[in-house]
Amino acid sequence: MSTCIYGEIKPNTEIYKWLGFKDSSTTIMDSIEKLISQLPNNCPQKEALRLAIQKTSANTIRGFPIKKVNDWDRLKIHAAKELVFADPVKYESKIRSVRISLKPNSYRTYLKHMYEIESTDNIACQLCHGEFLNFEGSQLLERLPKEINPLHLCLCQNCTRVYQIIRSNSKKMEEITDSIKQLNQNDISSAKEHIDIQIDQNKTQWFTQRHIAEIQEILNLIE
Repeated sequence: MSTCIYGEIKPNTEIYKWLGFKDSSTTIMDSIEKLISQLPNNCPQKEALRLAIQKTSANTIRGFPIKKVNDWDRLKIHAAKELVFADPVKYESKIRSVRISLKPNSYRTYLKHMYEIESTDNIACQLCHGEFLNFEGSQLLERLPKEINPLHLCLCQNCTRVYQIIRSNSKKMEEITDSIKQLNQNDISSAKEHIDIQIDQNKTQWFTQRHIAEIQEILNLIE
């Protein structure tokens, strides 16, 4: 919105709410911190509340990344090229089987572009939904047919370990991939923010529109 026309619209005002703007989590946290600062210094809970807010702020997403699908035909062509030109997964037998075709820099660059928090160096975790300076790329499936960038997830260190356990459950993975493949274009395009895939009762994976659309197209092509 042009400030030349409308002037500066300040948060927490009636016009801000009337125009349909949402308070970011940063704005909300700032408001809470302001309220805590107004508590008397002899309040026994003041320091505990302040520390709790600092801990929460460290892993609170200021806005999950949004990557919309602008052209479905182009996305499908791009996904097909990803599959066709991807290197086959190769292992070399030494003392143990070593995967020699893996290119971490390639899929990490892809994931960073897809899940980098705007105006920060932090990355959003798809599973716990926190934001972190460092992340790990975990492959979506237990076995990949080729080294395909979109078939990786952007996860924090803790969630990587959690997802490895989930991924080893073939029945659970079948449910997850079926949930992705059953989405239609309208389900993806109409989402205002992230696309949610239920992992279990307590865990939900968040995907950008573009990422899940590419995953869906590739899964359909490799069937």
